[in-house]
Amino acid sequence: MDPKEKLFKLWSGEKETRNLERMSNSFYKEMEEHVEDEVHEILEEVEKLMLKGASVESRNVKDMLEEKVGYDLKKIHEIHSMRDEKNLEALRVGSLNFDRLTLDERVLYESFIKARERYKEETLGKVDRVIEGGYKRALRLAACYLSGRGRSEILEPEQIKTNIISMLDFAEESVLLVSPWIWGVDAILERLEDLKKKNLDIEIVCRPALEGDAAHGAMVERLKKAGMPIVLNAVVHAKFLIVDEVEVLFTSANLTKTSLERNIELGMRTYELKIVDKYIKEFNKMWEQSEKI
Repeated sequence: MDPKEKLFKLWSGEKETRNLERMSNSFYKEMEEHVEDEVHEILEEVEKLMLKGASVESRNVKDMLEEKVGYDLKKIHEIHSMRDEKNLEALRVGSLNFDRLTLDERVLYESFIKARERYKEETLGKVDRVIEGGYKRALRLAACYLSGRGRSEILEPEQIKTNIISMLDFAEESVLLVSPWIWGVDAILERLEDLKKKNLDIEIVCRPALEGDAAHGAMVERLKKAGMPIVLNAVVHAKFLIVDEVEVLFTSANLTKTSLERNIELGMRTYELKIVDKYIKEFNKMWEQSEKI
């Protein structure tokens, strides 16, 4: 087979990859949701064990996850292998001298390789991230129980700021924050900036600055400059903080000096999964309904 014939096969392989991507989208979406449900069942099992006073080690969590999702992972990998078999001939390019290819031939070859990598990332990679995320979440949940704190705690006015700071100090994976107004809380902002430097996922929802509201506007710019994704929502009134998807603090207080140091505000901090999941769901909805900046 001469190089041009091989390149035609590569081109056909990339077309096949694209067609299979479209056909497989619904399958992988369905499998992703199914695996998410199974991972959540494990989280609930971990929570029940903790409530009974049992200790859960990382090895136990891995075993529980592997047992729960093992069959589904096998099924997913089988589908992926079948897809790859269709392009096996196109991938056997060992005798093809890349340096002698024309520009058009190189483009075809490279586009096929990119399509293959994209397929892995958008399908297998997505499911793997769901499982890895569940594993990390289970370990963080165990850390909450081992901390000795109550599962849910009412926070009095003077406790809200210190609890926000302690939660940020605890963060290892992600921070989701909703506060209509943000200003005058440098200790908190500095922690967010430090976490961003450590590559944590940080997302913030707040209100757009009002005319003449220089303090809030400056804080939004500061957070943007630090590389934190921010969305603006003119009607948001909720105030809450979610850390590592295992713990939420919801409160009447804005993230402002007045709210945290002078006003009479109340709040609650909890790592009860059903409550945390509800707030994650609401955050995602709020994020989609807000203006990206």
